[in-house]
Amino acid sequence: MKMNARELLVGALVVLFATGLMLGQMGGGPHGGPGAQAPPEAGAGFQGGGEPGDHRSGRPLQSVRIIAHFLKLTEQQGEAVREILDAARVDSQLLRESIRVAEEALRVEINSDDPSEAIVGALVLEIHELKGQLQELRQGVVEDIKALLDEEQLQKLEAVRHAAALQPVVHAFHDLGLIPPRPHRLGPGETAE
Repeated sequence: MKMNARELLVGALVVLFATGLMLGQMGGGPHGGPGAQAPPEAGAGFQGGGEPGDHRSGRPLQSVRIIAHFLKLTEQQGEAVREILDAARVDSQLLRESIRVAEEALRVEINSDDPSEAIVGALVLEIHELKGQLQELRQGVVEDIKALLDEEQLQKLEAVRHAAALQPVVHAFHDLGLIPPRPHRLGPGETAE
């Protein structure tokens, strides 16, 4: 089934608002509010989480189910996505812990009586490198998941990514009253279609 651009954009915007994605970067921004829900059968048997290491949302399984339902992932795709996310989550946690340790060491060094420029410089470079590795990990997750998708699923994913990039514009139009308020969050049994 071929979807036109308007259907894709509308569906993407609904999923975008329903899952609380922010600014097109995985894991970007806080996820507040009561949360969107997908039907229990969406992504049935598909356990897993959201963005690697994303502990902020508190709803990774729910977000995965919404995405699995929206993209119409097969059971095999869902399992593969879960494995990708699980592996990335472990790597992400290790990188985040390394960043935390290096940032703490930097704070200690800066606040010492005689901070060493060499140590401060080395720690800044280390933190920058670790953050780069975390970004590469995120991009790798996106690419690995995209490799699993068929053409229609890729179109839907790209529509959501495009809608996420437009989110600041949508907020500006909303703030000026040029568009209606955002749609309500999905409740139990409601779908993003």
